[in-house]
Amino acid sequence: TGFIQVGSCVMALPHGKRNNMDAPRTFEATSEAQHQFREMPHCYASMSKKPLMPYSPNAHRSRLAMEDAPVPLKNASSIQFNDRFCVHKRRFVTTHQNTFTGAQPKMTSNP
Repeated sequence: TGFIQVGSCVMALPHGKRNNMDAPRTFEATSEAQHQFREMPHCYASMSKKPLMPYSPNAHRSRLAMEDAPVPLKNASSIQFNDRFCVHKRRFVTTHQNTFTGAQPKMTSNP
């Protein structure tokens, strides 16, 4: 870019051509999702010869070792067919059986 003087005329020089006009730019970096969910080697804090990586406060190499999940017994079912909030002892009792238990009425609250 610039100017050139030809005789008494001042003329402008055009910009140069781009070298790689047809070559598309490729994405060489990793996205945030790829960075967060990439496959990590199994590392923990007390491990010897951990692989080096950039500092991160949540790095796997800084975490304590965790125990393996317990293996369920063979042929054991983990399905429970009851509700935690359901009292099974008095589940199918009628209103009469719930209210009239046969106890003597207490007259202390209403003499």
